[in-house]
Amino acid sequence: MFPKRLKAARERAGLTQNELAKRIPCSRSLPGHWETGRKSPSYENLTGIAKALNVSVSWLTGDSLDDGGADYKAGADGPTSILSDYFAPPGLRDLASNQALAAALDVQPEEWAALRSLKAPDGFTEAGYVAVLMAIRAHVT
Repeated sequence: MFPKRLKAARERAGLTQNELAKRIPCSRSLPGHWETGRKSPSYENLTGIAKALNVSVSWLTGDSLDDGGADYKAGADGPTSILSDYFAPPGLRDLASNQALAAALDVQPEEWAALRSLKAPDGFTEAGYVAVLMAIRAHVT
């Protein structure tokens, strides 16, 4: 679980493995080894990772669903739960973080759930999710 959560949190923070290594600080090769599961971080490095990525150690290690600040409500569908999901696609996260656009579109919880359930291709953008939302609404109406 740690390798997946580490990679997801690092990508969410917009950092490369080398940039993470500089922030901890540690050897440039260690983040890659951690993400593949070849090595485990020391406690000192683990706390450095958590601080650099703004998550809790317990979330990184799989002991908690709570990353230290995000709202993980089971079954909750909406922008908050999407932003809390480190595995949510970047385009969907962009839409969820664009409060003005989401408010203008008046995206409903069931629509967030539908968008979240999509298996969109890599690189699917915020505009793509808006287009899908419009298609859903046109089909339902």
